[in-house]
Amino acid sequence: MSREFCMDFEQSSKPPKEININDYVVRANEEFPDSSPILLQGDIPLLSSGEISLITGIAKAKKTFLLSWFIAILLGKNEQAGFTSKLQNGILHIDTEQGRRRTNNVVRRIYRLLNWDFDTSIPSFTAMSIRELSATERFAVLEQSIKKHSYSIVFVDGLADLIRNTNCLEECSRTVSELMKLAEDHNVHICSVVHTNPNSDKTRGHVGSELQRKCETVMLVKKDGEISTVSPQFCRNKEFEKFSFFVNPNGLPETCELQSLGEQARLLFSAIFENLSKISYSDLCEMIKAREKESNNASSTRTAQRRIADAVEFGILKKSADGIYSFNKM
Repeated sequence: MSREFCMDFEQSSKPPKEININDYVVRANEEFPDSSPILLQGDIPLLSSGEISLITGIAKAKKTFLLSWFIAILLGKNEQAGFTSKLQNGILHIDTEQGRRRTNNVVRRIYRLLNWDFDTSIPSFTAMSIRELSATERFAVLEQSIKKHSYSIVFVDGLADLIRNTNCLEECSRTVSELMKLAEDHNVHICSVVHTNPNSDKTRGHVGSELQRKCETVMLVKKDGEISTVSPQFCRNKEFEKFSFFVNPNGLPETCELQSLGEQARLLFSAIFENLSKISYSDLCEMIKAREKESNNASSTRTAQRRIADAVEFGILKKSADGIYSFNKM
C-alpha cells in the first residue's frame, strides 16, 4: 500500500516541462545580504531568517517545552540564560499532533512564562491546532499562512504529519525542498519538531534524514530523570553550547546547570560502587535497574544502558579493555 501511495505522489509531482537553468547560476559578482539571526546564544546564531532547523529527540523528551521556552524568549525580546531575541516580526506555532485543548495548554504556558494575561490578544503570536486535517491540508495551512503574513519564524510541532506517506523518499524530499523554498522566498525561519527512532539519536524516517542534511541547526533533546539536555547535533554555524532545563513545580520550563546531569549520574554510580571496585556491563545494568526501582524510578534495560554510556562520556565511569567498568573518583 505504501508503495502505491508513493507512486501516486510521483505521478502527481512531476517537474515542469522546461526549467530556466540560468535562474540557478551563482555568479561571483552577485551580492547577497547576510542572513539575519533571530535567536542567538551569545554571538552564535541558532535560528536565522531564510533557513530551516530541527528539534529532535525521543517521545516525552520535553521537546514541546523547549519550543515553548524559545517562543517566550523570542517574544519577550530580552536575554535569558545566554539567549538573545532579534525578532522583527511575528511568530506562528502550528501543532499537528495535539488537539485544541492541549495546544491551548502550550499557549497558556507561553503566556505564563511572559506573565501575560490570558485575555490579552498578542498580534505578534499566532498558534494553530490542525490535527483533524489531512496531511495535504496541513501543508496548505502552513504555506498559506506564510504567504499571507509576515512572520519571522514558524514552529511546526510534528512535521511528519504534513506528509501523506513518510516511507516515500520522494515525498519526504519534496516536502523538505518546499520548506526551504518557503523559508527563502519569504525570508522566514521554519523550525520543525521530529522524533528520533527509539533508543537512537537518529531522526526518524526519510524526512528526518533529509532535514538533518539541509538544516541550519539540528538540536537533540535528551531527558535523564527530570532534566532535559539540549545538544548541537548538526550546525552550519559554530556549534552552540549544550544547555539543560527541567519542568518546575509550576509546570514551566526552567534552565539549570548543565553539570546537574553529570552530578545526578555521579550520585547514582558512587552509591553503586560504594563497596565495589569493578563490575561487568550486564551486572552494572541490573544494579542500576534495582537501585532506581528502590527510589520508585523504575528504568528499563535500555535506560540503564544509556546511563552507563552517559557516565562514560562524563568521565564518571572507566571501561577497561576487557569490558569491565570502574568508578572514577577523580
